[in-house]
Amino acid sequence: MQHESSDWAEYRDALARHLDAMHEKALGQGAIAYGFKLMWNQIPIHLRPLTCQWLRERQVGVICLERGVKLLQYASMVASSRCAKDNTQQEHCYHRHEARLNQSSVFEPIELDVSRLLRFMTTSRADDMDMLCWAQSTAPYNHHHVLYEDFVENTVSQKKLLTILGLPNEMKESAVQYYPLNEGTCAQRIKSYPLVLDRIQGTPSACYCERIEATHLG
Repeated sequence: MQHESSDWAEYRDALARHLDAMHEKALGQGAIAYGFKLMWNQIPIHLRPLTCQWLRERQVGVICLERGVKLLQYASMVASSRCAKDNTQQEHCYHRHEARLNQSSVFEPIELDVSRLLRFMTTSRADDMDMLCWAQSTAPYNHHHVLYEDFVENTVSQKKLLTILGLPNEMKESAVQYYPLNEGTCAQRIKSYPLVLDRIQGTPSACYCERIEATHLG
């Protein structure tokens, strides 16, 4: 949910309307649990403490979803940005979930600015720590930290999350919308991949990519 107002009363009312509408829709569909995406760093800074307190009073639970492999997160961001500027390639855009369903997708590899990548990896790690801290403050007894890679790859992690939500212990078909849009390996997705890998050695991204490449080759 995004709302441009910097006034607390307006922001709170918009948030309340959004939650109430979701609650009513969930009841109508017989849902056991419902939720929405709230980007904590898109909340105006001066409203974050009040928003945190308001959500805590509503007794919400918070699932803190983190992208562990910053290399691929950055690659997706760059590819998405470039695609948005190229109207002739819209059918191949990243982040078009409706085009991703029921088909495998491997996109053209992209060139990355390694210096910008390294800065992104540093700042995004700090952002993740801030996000987790905010989640802990918002829902002290009902916050859960989940890695995106675990969620889409690990059946145990999926079942654990469903258990936390009080849902049946099985993935529904609609959950495919969370799966990766690009199924290529790190080497397939990134130009000059060995060079990039050398610069990020020792990071979780490097470990993940090396594991994926080994699995793919094996």
